[in-house]
Amino acid sequence: MRKILFFSLLFLGFTSLQAQSNVSVSAINSACLNIQNCTSSTVEFCDLTPNNGQFWNENAWTNTLFNNNDLPEGIVDLGIEVENTCGAPVHIRYELFLDLNNDGFQETLVNSDALPGFNTILYNNLGGNAQSAGFDERAVPNYQKYGFAQQNNVSGNVYRANLRWNTAILPNGYVLPQLPQGLHSIRWVVTDSLQNEAICTYPFEVKDCKKPSVVCLNGLSVNLMPNKKIDLWASDFLQYAEDNITPNNLLTIGLRKSNGAAGFPMDSNGQAQQATSFFCDDIGDVKVELWVKDKAGNTDFCFSNVKVKDNFGYCPINKTINIKANCKNACTQAPMPEVTVEVTDAPSNSIFGMSDAQGYATLNNVFASANTTVTASYDDPPMNGPNVMLHDLILIAQHILGFVILPDYARIAADADKSTIITYFDLAEFRKLLVGIYTDLPNNTSWRFYTDDTYKFPNAQDPKEGNLPESYTLQNIASDSTLEVNLYGVKIGDVDCTSGIYNLDSTHVSVLNIRDEYVQAGDQFKIPISLGKKGYWLGMQYSLSVDPEFLTLLDVEQKLIPNLNAHTFGVFQDKVRYVWANAWSINISAGRPLTSMTVKALKSGWLHDAIRLEPSGFDHIGYTSNEKAQRFKLEFIQNQQQTTSEKATFSALPNPTSNAAWLPIQLEEAGTIQIDLQDMHGQTRWSQKMQLDAGEQNLEIPDTAFGQPGVYTWRLWVAGVLYQGKIMRY
Repeated sequence: MRKILFFSLLFLGFTSLQAQSNVSVSAINSACLNIQNCTSSTVEFCDLTPNNGQFWNENAWTNTLFNNNDLPEGIVDLGIEVENTCGAPVHIRYELFLDLNNDGFQETLVNSDALPGFNTILYNNLGGNAQSAGFDERAVPNYQKYGFAQQNNVSGNVYRANLRWNTAILPNGYVLPQLPQGLHSIRWVVTDSLQNEAICTYPFEVKDCKKPSVVCLNGLSVNLMPNKKIDLWASDFLQYAEDNITPNNLLTIGLRKSNGAAGFPMDSNGQAQQATSFFCDDIGDVKVELWVKDKAGNTDFCFSNVKVKDNFGYCPINKTINIKANCKNACTQAPMPEVTVEVTDAPSNSIFGMSDAQGYATLNNVFASANTTVTASYDDPPMNGPNVMLHDLILIAQHILGFVILPDYARIAADADKSTIITYFDLAEFRKLLVGIYTDLPNNTSWRFYTDDTYKFPNAQDPKEGNLPESYTLQNIASDSTLEVNLYGVKIGDVDCTSGIYNLDSTHVSVLNIRDEYVQAGDQFKIPISLGKKGYWLGMQYSLSVDPEFLTLLDVEQKLIPNLNAHTFGVFQDKVRYVWANAWSINISAGRPLTSMTVKALKSGWLHDAIRLEPSGFDHIGYTSNEKAQRFKLEFIQNQQQTTSEKATFSALPNPTSNAAWLPIQLEEAGTIQIDLQDMHGQTRWSQKMQLDAGEQNLEIPDTAFGQPGVYTWRLWVAGVLYQGKIMRY
């Protein structure tokens, strides 16, 4: 048989091949051996994870980007598939060329036919000065340390080989290796007993693809200097910046006025623009962009506002005008009467007006300097008029996980703490308002107004608001003119624009059950609250009024429902309020406790005489998976009416998670179950089948089952029935 030789790559030595990073892509097949998936370009592995100091952190090499010994690493998946048409035995090996210093020189070779051993790399063995070094610094026994390996599989006449890691204790327990960031290459050599040979060589790159994070400081106010100018630096606007790989002190920051320019701000010398000048024309609110760049060139930015003032009169003064303010609801566009409109000019002179029934407020003879601003305020109690309700909380939870993208108005309404970022903390703040822990939001007003009718969020897919223009600054105003200003009001919490109205009818009713008992004075016991009928629920809220002369409330216990915490409950002397909302529906079985109250009886009697739904001031409702609102009614059942729990599943806990997760289930009888975890691309990352006894079980989804942050789907088969849900990994 003919043997094909690939002389330039195989027999003339490795050093000359690896002296540069731009390794060519090559593929040679023989008449009998055909490599199916030899790539024609550089393979990129995108690393979004934080640097793990337990791998590739040795004195043998130097990280030239950060001037230390810790090489950032990423997971790679390298392999080939070969078709053998002649039937002779086939042997596959790889030669892995690594640039451990990320300096453009691939100085280290790993040969699968002569592996160096577990936790061993022959650093610089292509540079003529080989040095044995470890790469696995985990605090585990040596037999659990990783080493390079090759995993082989044969299916008919197709041979597959993959670059993997394994351990001495589990030689067949292969895992994807984590290799240092940089441009490397691999050569696959395939031979058979008939002296046929096929070769595939290509470069691959492990790269940092994650943007750094940057958070702006807001509220900066400055005065122009006598030269009618002031310079501000990027550091003046920086609250913090961080990256998964680049140390904070090596991040580059830049600053510019927000003028529509794209990309990282550079000065005329090609360096990061660190400072920006402000002049008389900038008096008022000026939006700026604060950028951050990591060593890999990834960038991100945030918006901030600076109020530029001329309190000492260095700039020319101007004229008197009339201002007509049009106040309207940003959601419904309806006029807003009784809104306070304030016009302020430098240094601190203010005049006020009140909007009429058509939403207009007119303020005449206003001194209009370049510092003059127009603002609006309307601060009724948070639970008056359009208010935050259960459906709003469900929409906020779905927005946080990316299931829905809230419109601009709703994203302002969802920002409970006025942080400009919509998070689970906002949900907690709204829950505390709903259950009565708060009477007002501590970091926000009942309404916010913005003045720019063309305002849009910088990125519809990103919860960062930028800087909401909450005041209008006069610019280039002609004398004796009338200026019309639109002021748009947003009711904080009213995400769904329902104006406090539920569309319910008498047919949408669900039952809350409490087991009725006759109790004796002095008894201390738990009272479980459950649903009368199973269903899929997105959220629910109800309030149980307790007769304080009959029962003393001691504690409230949460059950296996996702996102329950201390902010879910409002516990008072005579009532317990309960609010729960989730981004996706979960299956809740009849008879399974939602929560329970621990009480002490002060006198003897029946529970039905001591507990009822709070008669006023609170809506007792829930939302099912089709987002239909259900009214709750309370029923007391006797012991003989109590039904046994059925086979049930619940959402994974905790959710979101940064480590492992658990799936609580209840089996009516012993049986075999199977649980899978799939990533956002539908690929199965982990699967397990097991035999379980009847009763309650907690199934663990291990930390290693997850990959990069994102949304994962769990699937559970019980007695031929499929249950599924989602887990957020961060």
